[in-house]
Amino acid sequence: MIIFLYGLDDYRREQKKREILAEFEKKRSDLGVGEFDLLEEGSFEKFREFLVSQSLFEQAKMAVLDSAFEVDAKELKNVLQEFVDNKNVTVLMSEPVRQAQGKNLEFLKKKPVISQEFEFLKGEEWETFIVKEAKRVGVRIAPTALNFLAEVYQNNTWGLVTELEKVQHLGNPSRGSGSRIE
Repeated sequence: MIIFLYGLDDYRREQKKREILAEFEKKRSDLGVGEFDLLEEGSFEKFREFLVSQSLFEQAKMAVLDSAFEVDAKELKNVLQEFVDNKNVTVLMSEPVRQAQGKNLEFLKKKPVISQEFEFLKGEEWETFIVKEAKRVGVRIAPTALNFLAEVYQNNTWGLVTELEKVQHLGNPSRGSGSRIE
């Protein structure tokens, strides 16, 4: 199985990646997880070896790929297509691109691949996200502050969440809760 997360909103994409990884580890264990940054020399070969090797302890495994589009697209496609329908091997890819690089990787956006796009939120969706994140960190937010944050941090989800966390700690440093933005 291949899971392809893509889009410019790094924060939400990373949250989804962590959620998928945590779910896998909860059901199985972290013994069957391999992480590969394909910018590192020799990592593509290690990735391929991980996919085909059999484990004595884990029947299912997950390969987490970073910088997947740094390797030859045709070679990557050949490796990935062997595991598209494999229920015991999950390849999790998270890339900040709008589309798969070239024709060879367009299959990543089609079934049976599970793909999800993370573009920046706008309008009401963006404001709902801000309110949800503020609530998550324990910050109450006034409507004027919501409008201000929505405008200032548009297309900067990491910056927004960091700012909310700062405010949360300012409200009550000993407990880190009870803050309000007005």
